[in-house]
Amino acid sequence: MDSDSEMPVASDEEMVDDEDYYYYSDEGEGDDGDASGGGASGDEDVSAGDYEGREAEGSDEAVSTREQRYIVLSEKDISERQEEDISEVSALLLIPREEASVLLHHYKWDISKVNDEWFSDEDKVRGIVGLLMNGTDIHNSRKLTCGICFEGYSSDMMSSAGCAHFYCHECWEGYISAAVSQGPGCLSLRCPDPSCSAIVLQGMINKLGKHEDKEKYARFALRAYVESRKKVSCSHNYLGGFLVYTLYLQIH
Repeated sequence: MDSDSEMPVASDEEMVDDEDYYYYSDEGEGDDGDASGGGASGDEDVSAGDYEGREAEGSDEAVSTREQRYIVLSEKDISERQEEDISEVSALLLIPREEASVLLHHYKWDISKVNDEWFSDEDKVRGIVGLLMNGTDIHNSRKLTCGICFEGYSSDMMSSAGCAHFYCHECWEGYISAAVSQGPGCLSLRCPDPSCSAIVLQGMINKLGKHEDKEKYARFALRAYVESRKKVSCSHNYLGGFLVYTLYLQIH
């Protein structure tokens, strides 16, 4: 007695467990039903060539489905989204953009969290982050002593993080460079005085830092934004209907 030839079909669990699975269906395939020889019907007799073709087509469909679940953003796209978040917080809290950036970084770029904490207790948030309410002004004619090298300089050659601790620009440059060389922790850089919590804003980094340090600082800031906004909501092999945003950014 001739037995009907059957093609092995993977179970649903096997398809989910296999990372590179393909979807195959024989519905609506009856055009080649009168195949010669073998006594088997066309639905049951699938040639190797036809199967390979369907396998390749299924592979393309699977890849296409996966690609639709991801959004790839360029560095420019990411930077624009970051700037939009900074502008939103700056306008809402009525603070400078660089202060808004510091707040967002501290609260992992969660705008709702920033707003809740700020309006709940602004003074507490300022103390935690290191944002001073009013900076310290000095007279241009006054001569100051750098707190690092202990040399005397005119006031226009000295700067502080908004606090009362002034340092010469050469020492600031070295301090910034050392912090940037140690990695992303420079995004929370504080005044060189150990007893002071005043944060060093990006404006001071851009003013007193070396060119390469300014570029690294900006990249650290962008990478911190990316890492705080990543969403990975899928199982190991099966996306299961989740929408996943993947941000690709090359950090040198």
